[in-house]
Amino acid sequence: VTPEEVVASQRLDAQLKVLRQHFEVIGCPALAAVPREQREELENVFGISGIEAIVNSSVPGRVLWTDDFVQALMARKLFGASSISTELLLRRLAKRGLLSHPEYLEACAKLIGWQYTPTPINAAILVEACRLADWNTDRFPFTAVSDLLAHGSFPSDAVVVLVCQGLARLFAVIELPEVRSSVLTGMLNSVAKRGDWKKLL
Repeated sequence: VTPEEVVASQRLDAQLKVLRQHFEVIGCPALAAVPREQREELENVFGISGIEAIVNSSVPGRVLWTDDFVQALMARKLFGASSISTELLLRRLAKRGLLSHPEYLEACAKLIGWQYTPTPINAAILVEACRLADWNTDRFPFTAVSDLLAHGSFPSDAVVVLVCQGLARLFAVIELPEVRSSVLTGMLNSVAKRGDWKKLL
């Protein structure tokens, strides 16, 4: 076990301690009412914790908190459960003033860095990801943004628009020419990994 892993483990324990002060782990007796074949199929896809979360969220007044689009879809289709994603929750908190706009952008940038694929990305989040990475496109969380620009499911023309909008904002806040050049090169290298990028010229 490396020193870094020890620190990460301690940080996780501290976070879990905070969570346990506000949340309760409950059983899922309603799972027994789900037909065996259906239960086994869902368990193979989502695991026992995933299927318990789906069934528990079907109780009136409860909501399934998931960033897995398929899990949310199955919960709604099979059990009539409502769901919410992490980004949507953060957006609603920001809308109600419980989270500042900069805090919302930072959270979204980190979610993308942690591979929360349902998290949307726009120019403001792109800039925040770059700021968190210390203006280095090879650092977290911008590395995940680079992957999205290079291989994401977004159409290439939309990626080009996003990159142009992001660069315009970045150049407004980055003063050093060498840093501007490095960011520009990093983002263009990501776009260049797309097979159809030449068609956009």
